[in-house]
Amino acid sequence: IIKDSAESVMIADDFHVIKEVNVLPSPCPDVGAELINHFSDQERQRSEKLLSSYVPHPVLAAINAGKYSLLGELRQVTILFVNLPDFRYETEQQAEKNQEAFLEIQRVLSRFDGNLRQLIQDDKGTVAIIAFGLPYSSHEDDPMRGVLASMVTFRALSQMGMRCGVGVTTGDAYCGSVGNEIRCEYAIVGD
Repeated sequence: IIKDSAESVMIADDFHVIKEVNVLPSPCPDVGAELINHFSDQERQRSEKLLSSYVPHPVLAAINAGKYSLLGELRQVTILFVNLPDFRYETEQQAEKNQEAFLEIQRVLSRFDGNLRQLIQDDKGTVAIIAFGLPYSSHEDDPMRGVLASMVTFRALSQMGMRCGVGVTTGDAYCGSVGNEIRCEYAIVGD
């Protein structure tokens, strides 16, 4: 299978160690551009509205301002970590309760102009990572907004019967695009 596209050394019967691969990667087709060309104006507007809810606010604001490439920058941000140990996905009722709690977190973010960076789950549970001070939504009082948002989130989730732990930190972080035109994301990287 590989003899025409790689150099290998046979070290045992039917066992080769590949030394070098001679196949150039094929370019990835721009499927999104192909699809969008087939949409009517109404379908395109509906799709843009739907997809915009998946795009982080700083990225959407930059695109709407005509800045199509987000240059990275080092800036002060406040990060709020919300640990959600009660988030389980074993029953429909748990999933619905999780959604209610997440909607409450989103209401708090809207109130204090925070941005959800990600919601992750691992062996330690679910954690929401929220950022304050990103481009197009930064304020002089972002550290205070982060602290207030943590207090309001804690109170709201506790009233819903959900346990949570919160942590807030402020410091310099790289904020910007990572990746290339095929796949990229807006990243926040700091200590």
